[in-house]
Amino acid sequence: MLFLCIDQDARQLTISLRDQQGDVLLARQVSTRPEKILQFFDLLTQCCAELNE
Repeated sequence: MLFLCIDQDARQLTISLRDQQGDVLLARQVSTRPEKILQFFDLLTQCCAELNE
């Protein structure tokens, strides 16, 4: 199981994907612009599919 942590401020989202032990698998800062968020989640979906999660 993977966990997604999101911290939002006015200009960006700080997103980290962690495993059950709390180790960071992916960490990114993403603009709060909707198209950038959607691009990131498309990438995240592809990564999770490759990991079978």
